[in-house]
Amino acid sequence: NARYSYVHGVALHSTGRTQRALAALEEGHRAHPGDTNLLVALVTIYRDEGDFPTALHYARQLVELQPEDPETHALVRELEALRP
Repeated sequence: NARYSYVHGVALHSTGRTQRALAALEEGHRAHPGDTNLLVALVTIYRDEGDFPTALHYARQLVELQPEDPETHALVRELEALRP
């Protein structure tokens, strides 16, 4: 269940277990590649952790799922600007 993976990952992150959260979210994403909530969580956490290339990788996948969403395109541009 994609929702379970999302909630589990966010809960782990909120308790400071960021690496475990990312692992849970990535596992959920592999099982449910079309779930935008999982992708948004991955983008957000990686961005907040300063891993801009990985955040950008997931943001680009989000654009593929939501090509008409201007906010998603803006997120990609933001991350491209932050990339080393």
